[in-house]
Amino acid sequence: MEEFGFVAAADQQTAAVTNWGNPAAWYDVLNPWGPSDDFYLDLVMSAACVLDVGCGTGRLLHRAREVGHTGRLCGLDPDPAMLEQARARTDIE
Repeated sequence: MEEFGFVAAADQQTAAVTNWGNPAAWYDVLNPWGPSDDFYLDLVMSAACVLDVGCGTGRLLHRAREVGHTGRLCGLDPDPAMLEQARARTDIE
């Protein structure tokens, strides 16, 4: 599993879940990447630039960057706590 980056992702999730009063910190832990997410990743990878409305923690855009998307990736979410999590990822807007 380490070859697919799952170990690193698990370590990041564990580190992020230190603020027990912040549900956004738990979002990626409680909603792990699944097969349906691959569908959306394929769509993102086929676009030159992406605006993800309702980006949550930015996981989809971050994953796209990890697998080689070189265009502009920008996320938007109405929840300030989710945006705080997403902004910790310096490889996306």
